[in-house]
Amino acid sequence: MENFIVGNYIDINGTSLRGYVPENITYDDIVEKLGEPEYIGPPGCDKVQAQWSIEFSDGEAATIYDYKNYSKHFTHHSGDDWHIGGRHVDIVQRVHEILKNN
Repeated sequence: MENFIVGNYIDINGTSLRGYVPENITYDDIVEKLGEPEYIGPPGCDKVQAQWSIEFSDGEAATIYDYKNYSKHFTHHSGDDWHIGGRHVDIVQRVHEILKNN
């Protein structure tokens, strides 16, 4: 399993949408693997209501976030409600591996 850290101090500048969390993964699954989101915005106001930032041992960064999903209950989101951001498309597979195996 690949080494990574999760936190709000990770440099995510230059990341953008690269893919989606697998359909069968829920908010609770993500919390089980990564802990509570580092960012929780006000419901219905911000483009992103919840986000995790991940840094891999090689310095690559990824984000998992909901985007323009203005539900009052983001915890009900699952699957493609959760976006994966990164600088390169291969980041999607790396995030999928974390969510499956960690």
